[in-house]
Amino acid sequence: MLQLMDFIEVSRKNRARKLQRAGIDKALEKKYKGEGRFGRPRIKVPDDFEENIKRIMRKELSHDAYRAQLGMKRSTYYKIVKEVKDSWIKDDKK
Repeated sequence: MLQLMDFIEVSRKNRARKLQRAGIDKALEKKYKGEGRFGRPRIKVPDDFEENIKRIMRKELSHDAYRAQLGMKRSTYYKIVKEVKDSWIKDDKK
């Protein structure tokens, strides 16, 4: 009788682990796709971001003013600016 109860308990635990793993895998898949409520939300970059960075490079606009207009934190803003500049460098090498 005890063996039967142990078997049932182990079976329940294994089933729970499988279901939990399936849920975790599904959540991670959504995370990599950028969907769902997992982690921090992604920053929405405006469509004219590159154009405004070019204006900043021509000294028509300042980084601080544009960053304040967007409402981004300093580190996030400069990370995105770096990505844009790196994409320009990649395009020039092609």
